Amino acid sequence: MQLEADTVYRALETGETFGGIVQMLERHSMKPLPAPVIEALKTWSNKRERISVYPAAALFEFADAESLQEALARGLPAVRLTDRLAAVPNESAIDYRHFRLIATRDYCLPLEKCVAVESDGVTLSVDQARSDLLLETELQRFAEPLPREDVTRLQYRVTPATLAAGLHQGVSVPELENWFQQRAGQPLSPAVRLLSSAADTAPAQLRRQLVLHVASAEIADGLQQWPATRRLIRARLGPTSLLVLDQDAAALAEQLIRLRMKLEVDDS
Repeated sequence: MQLEADTVYRALETGETFGGIVQMLERHSMKPLPAPVIEALKTWSNKRERISVYPAAALFEFADAESLQEALARGLPAVRLTDRLAAVPNESAIDYRHFRLIATRDYCLPLEKCVAVESDGVTLSVDQARSDLLLETELQRFAEPLPREDVTRLQYRVTPATLAAGLHQGVSVPELENWFQQRAGQPLSPAVRLLSSAADTAPAQLRRQLVLHVASAEIADGLQQWPATRRLIRARLGPTSLLVLDQDAAALAEQLIRLRMKLEVDDS
């Protein structure tokens, strides 16, 4: 017979303890147990004892760590899991009259749309009345929590650093697109898409250019169509705005003089 981690785990599942296993082996062994065997048993039992399995439990999520601490101090028969989470193995021991329940969750249902994307595209506001415990883990993969000025308002922000860390750890852009659809009910925001792809795009160009403003859209149409000025206009910025390169300004002014069109230069 061979002593292995799996066999020790099975023994611990049936109620055995580290001390009991060691005593049994020492009682039936003809020689003292080698130190490596005892150390292995201790390591395996310690790993097993770090995990607690609850066949059923009520999971409580509190607004902040202080609220959880207060509930435990008042006698809530719970096991603290995190700063804000606690598990109650026996739900019948809970007197719900002592709690103000904001919401309940059914994790068998599809994911709830509970995130609002603010106008900046990178600030995510969580509707805590509709969110679930999975959401916080999901958000921490690519965003960072903002300081909470109000316990009822939970916000995260996507930054170049948090998104880069998420992409490095395996979060893909298609996964982000799917998350935004599921949690926010909208496509990936342009700002987040920019943060995810800006490094891989062609170089941006910053050039000094002039904008020619004319009196009407008809004048702009004519300048874009007439061959003498068409070659000097780079783009149409609006109904009455035309883009002109700095080096073409003098040539365009000459053509406007030919048309007997007045030109005012704003040097401010």
